[in-house]
Parts: sequence; structure tokens; C-alpha cells
Amino acid sequence: HLALLSITLAFSSWNILGELVLRKGADPVVFAFFRECGTAVLLCSACALLQLRRDTPAFPRPTRSEALLMFVGGAGGMYVLQFLYVIGLQLADATTAAIVGTLTPVLTLVVATASGLERCSWRRVAGVVIATGGCVVLVMAQASGAAGGGSNTLLGLAVLLVSDVGAAAFVLSQKPLLQRFTPLQTIASQYAIGAALMSVTAAAWKARTPEAWEMSSLEGAVLVYAVIVCSAYPYAAMTWANTQLDASVITLYGALQPLATALGAWATFGTVLQPLAAGGGALIIVGLLLSTTTTRPRPTTVPLDAPLLEDTRR
Repeated sequence: HLALLSITLAFSSWNILGELVLRKGADPVVFAFFRECGTAVLLCSACALLQLRRDTPAFPRPTRSEALLMFVGGAGGMYVLQFLYVIGLQLADATTAAIVGTLTPVLTLVVATASGLERCSWRRVAGVVIATGGCVVLVMAQASGAAGGGSNTLLGLAVLLVSDVGAAAFVLSQKPLLQRFTPLQTIASQYAIGAALMSVTAAAWKARTPEAWEMSSLEGAVLVYAVIVCSAYPYAAMTWANTQLDASVITLYGALQPLATALGAWATFGTVLQPLAAGGGALIIVGLLLSTTTTRPRPTTVPLDAPLLEDTRR
């Protein structure tokens, strides 16, 4: 849970910095390309270097079903989620993106329950509903005190919904993979697939616009921060957390992002924190506590003290 809280803070900082560089004129496709490829290189290099250690398990040869799951996670979480989120944010607005993002734990819970990966309980359902409702209240309260809006909102909404499906597919696809692969092997493989897809998209979309590839020193600094703090660390930590917790709990922590982002914007930019937003934040916390505290023991994929690189194979 502490790892997921730190992930929330990392992603929330990206929401603030990402909006900053996009307002400065950074091309979203090019920025996503450099972020994806930089993170993939970092994770794959770490995985390859650690293979030199004698106590590090070798990378197993994936079966056809495992290769398909790697592709689903890479295409869904690394490509669809990150790329379409940026596109949807431009087509719609931050308020719409934040509200649609609250559907991710709902989608994850429904799919996980239907597929038999998780057991549905009243505490889990109630927690997801309360946290989602609190997130909507918080976002709407903040939006009521801000001016402006996006164009092409309907198209942006559709794009953001597809992005949510990608997020759910990413977390759920990792569950079977973590039975044979270490967390670092899993996320490095999926990130490499996402980076390959993003490379094709960037080349096809921006190859004939050289000015789109220009990057200022500020954008370069934000890119480095995004690769290390907002991509490599949180996704590796999230994959490790996926060996310890249900997928719906992992995605439910995303409901904290609007709260953390609002507090960060207040501290950084002096954005006014609306009174009703405090009530929404309280609902988010209540929902998280209701979903994540249970008396029913749940078997984990690996021991609770398992490190990020431990072999999870039986």
C-alpha cells in the first residue's frame, strides 16, 4: 500500500508537469514517444544487467498465451493508456479526463470478477463506488472554480474511455505472467512492446514535421523526470504490487490522483482548493479504506517480503 501511495504521488506530479510542458507547446506525440522509449531502454537495461547476477533467474521462454498477455499489457497499458490519454486530454479537458479516469477501478473490478481472478465482496464494491463518487465530487468542485473547457469533448470522451480499458487490461494481464516471470521481467517486456508501437505511431504521424521534434531545455528536464520518476519507478513498483494485491485495489489507488494533483496545484501554482473538494477527498479516503481493509486472508502470488527481482515461479 505504501508503494501504491508513492506511485500516486509520482503520477500526480506528472499531471502538473505534463500540463506545464503541453501549454509551453510541446508536441504530445513526440513527447510520448521519447517518454516511452526512454523508459523502455531504462527498464530493459536494468533487466539485462541484473541477469548477469548468478542469483537472478533467467528469462523464461514465454508460451503463446503468455506472449499474447505481454502484448495485451504492452499495447493496453504502455501504448493505449499513455498515448490516448494525452490525445483525449487535448480533445476534451482536464475535468473530463479526471472524471473518466475514475471508471478504471470499476472496469477492472467487473472484468476481474467476471473472469474469476477476484472474488466480489460488498466491501470492495462499496469502496469502489464511494471512492469513485468522491473523485467525481472533487473534480467537479475544482472545475466549478476554474474557467475554460475543451473542444471536441465527445470525441475526447470516447478516446479517454478506450484509455481506461487499456489501463484495466494492463493490470489484469500481468496476473498470470507474474506466476512465471519476475516483476521487472514482466514490466520491461510490456514496456518494450509499448515503445515499439509508439515508435511506429510517431514515425508515421510526425516524420514530416521536423519542428515537432524540437525540444527546449525545460521540456528535456521534464522528460528526464517523467522517464525516471513518473514511468520507470511507478510502473515497476505497480507490477510488484500486483503480486501482493488484487488488481481492482491497485487501480482504485488511482482515485487518489485528483486529490493529490489538486493539493499539488494548490501548493505549486496557488490554485484555489474549493471547500466541496475536501468532502470529495474524504469520500475517496473512506472508499479506499473500505476496499483495502478486510479480515479475509488472501493468498499472494509471492511472499510479502519478496523483492522486485525475486523469481516468482513455482
